[in-house]
Amino acid sequence: SKAQVSQPDKLSFIEGETVEISCNHSITNYDRLLWYKVHRDGGLQLILHSYNTDSDNGPFKMTINKEKLYSILSIWKEQVAQSGLYYCAGRDTVTGGSHIHVTK
Repeated sequence: SKAQVSQPDKLSFIEGETVEISCNHSITNYDRLLWYKVHRDGGLQLILHSYNTDSDNGPFKMTINKEKLYSILSIWKEQVAQSGLYYCAGRDTVTGGSHIHVTK
């Protein structure tokens, strides 16, 4: 059966809060999970990817639990400029994304 990946549709935050986006999946044989941000021009930015270890990149941190099949993307001290659509992907499976809306 086709692998399943799920994450929240929409989340809203106040600027300065730490944001957490969860990603649950059913991919037992994945080689890595990836988090992307979609920019306004439609371009994709790969934020983080990992196999089974936590990693970070600036304000972004990815925690991962390979056994329990989930990942969390944290955005530290969220800024309005980081509003947008975030995708979690594993192998060839991607979600519908999470729309993050940040207000001052």
